[in-house]
Amino acid sequence: MQPDVFFFSKRIRDAVSYRDAEHWYEEMKKAGVTPNEVTFYTLVNVAPDYAKAVHWYEEMKKAGVT
Repeated sequence: MQPDVFFFSKRIRDAVSYRDAEHWYEEMKKAGVTPNEVTFYTLVNVAPDYAKAVHWYEEMKKAGVT
């Protein structure tokens, strides 16, 4: 069974640290899985500061996710 967007988004949400969340996002990209609004919403919420939250918002816009 191939991991999907729900698998990776859950790993990002449940990550123990922001670094782990970033790791799961990178693994998601390596697996060719396209992030969705839940993925980006989660990354914005686990961001340790405003600059990182803005980064994820910009990534979301680049990915065409609304």
